[in-house]
Amino acid sequence: MVELNAGQKRNFLTTLEHVDKLLSDSVHVLDNARSPSLLPEYVCDISPEQRERILECIARFRVEVSGLLKRCGLMPSEAHKSALGAVLAYLLFADMALEEIDSKNIDHGRLTKDTARELDMLVSQMRRFIQDMRIRLDRTAKNQPG
Repeated sequence: MVELNAGQKRNFLTTLEHVDKLLSDSVHVLDNARSPSLLPEYVCDISPEQRERILECIARFRVEVSGLLKRCGLMPSEAHKSALGAVLAYLLFADMALEEIDSKNIDHGRLTKDTARELDMLVSQMRRFIQDMRIRLDRTAKNQPG
């Protein structure tokens, strides 16, 4: 059994958490590349076979590391963050970000009155969509048992 002091254990688990997050981010890239998007970030230049191979390698890595952690008595704590809470926070941040492009805050020159009015209508509509999503998710959260 590997013998590590408390600080070394914390460092070990923190590093593995970081590596696992990078692997999760890689899976998100794969998913984003093949999903339709309004403003795509990634080109889908990975074949379905390559995607499956990557996912299999990540899964195998996680199984091996999980076994290693168990053998070393270094099991991390259970997840404690709410996915719903995180999504609600992201929607709040998206709503706040839209303030940057309303007619009062957008940079790089003056707007005509018509353009300013139209821009404000577009931003207002986008913010209503986000607010509607937040309300629906919040309502869903309140109806969950527990």
